[in-house]
Amino acid sequence: MEGFSDSLRIELAPFGIDVVIIEPGPIRTEWNEISRESLTETSRGGAFEEMAGNVRQVLERADTSKLMSSPPDVVAMKIVKAATASNPRARYPVGRNAGTILRARRLLPDRASTRS
Repeated sequence: MEGFSDSLRIELAPFGIDVVIIEPGPIRTEWNEISRESLTETSRGGAFEEMAGNVRQVLERADTSKLMSSPPDVVAMKIVKAATASNPRARYPVGRNAGTILRARRLLPDRASTRS
């Protein structure tokens, strides 16, 4: 999605259309529980079962720790900020750990995120 948005930004700039990406870190919503239940169920007995278990633990920690995650209203406020900016930035990290996650992705080569 990020690459697609970057491409759209280039394509639409001549028409005065800004494309921005809202990049939330862990956000405390019911989505975390729904996604981890689905992830666990669909990966059970398969090649990704162990990895799914690890992701499930991260999602559970994000739900229970206010130090690791943010409430959903911070995302809404960031969307309003981006939508009303006269010269919007390309990316808006939002919430706790969002900036850390983005910095780590930029520092590590793409291949590093595919290795366990």
